[in-house]
Amino acid sequence: MPRTNSDLLESGINPEKIKSLWRKALVEIEIAKRKTICRICGSEIKKGQERVVTEDPDLVFIYCAFWSMKVYAHKDCYKLILDGDEQA
Repeated sequence: MPRTNSDLLESGINPEKIKSLWRKALVEIEIAKRKTICRICGSEIKKGQERVVTEDPDLVFIYCAFWSMKVYAHKDCYKLILDGDEQA
C-alpha cells in the first residue's frame, strides 16, 4: 500500500513539514487515466477525476514513491494543503 500522510504522521514527521513540501512542489493538474491513491488523504483517485501530480524529489523521497517517481493527490486535497486547512 502506498505511503500516505497518516503514515508520515505516525512515523513522527511534522505536519508543517509535509505541508511545506507540498506548497513548494511544482505540480501539474491532469485527469487520472487509471486508479491511484491520494498521498494526502489515502483514498482512491478514480479514473476520470482531476488530480495533481508531481515529480518533486523531496515528496518522492518522503512518500517512498520510487517505483513511479511521481506523487499523486486529489486536486481538492491539494487545495486544502495550500489553504492551510488540511490536517496533513
